[in-house]
Amino acid sequence: METAEEAVFYADDYYPESSGVDKLEEAIEYFKNDAQKAGFWVSDEEAEKKVRVAYQALQREALNNLTRKLLGK
Repeated sequence: METAEEAVFYADDYYPESSGVDKLEEAIEYFKNDAQKAGFWVSDEEAEKKVRVAYQALQREALNNLTRKLLGK
């Protein structure tokens, strides 16, 4: 999960002007390359699932943080 989150941040940081679809593709490639460096083979489908889950988790975390801030907690 950590690598998938890193892939999401990478795509967002290095491709700020790109569309969400392009960022997703970049994050998937980043995730797959990192997995290969660690000696694992990951399919495109599995990489996409991991990246999407990481993205959704990061979005939930950001929303929760914003909600807490607005409520003064």
